[in-house]
Amino acid sequence: MKKIKYLFASLFIMAQTGTALASPLSDKAGETATSAGLKAANIVQYIGLILKIFIGLTGVLFLIMMIWAGITWMTAGGDSAKVEAAKKRIFQAIIGLALIIASYSIITFFFEHMAVDWVG
Repeated sequence: MKKIKYLFASLFIMAQTGTALASPLSDKAGETATSAGLKAANIVQYIGLILKIFIGLTGVLFLIMMIWAGITWMTAGGDSAKVEAAKKRIFQAIIGLALIIASYSIITFFFEHMAVDWVG
């Protein structure tokens, strides 16, 4: 239960930090890039890119965990301890995927209501 509290607390803190940093830095970054003759950079779009990469990598991690658990289950050879370990790993992978989907939904909701183009 403590881990869940820490998870929600850290997500809340990250959301507040993103709100505090998004507006002033994105304006200054755009001005600096424009004055240097570059395409205007938007820090919120960079954060969105990092989040999309992270979510994509966690999807790959989910797939690896599911394959690993499936192979463990298939090669258990009747050993109930290995089957239980594989079931536990599958359950943990599904919980992780649900958390990632929920976090993506929250992030999308958050940025859309800020009226910011975060996906570039």
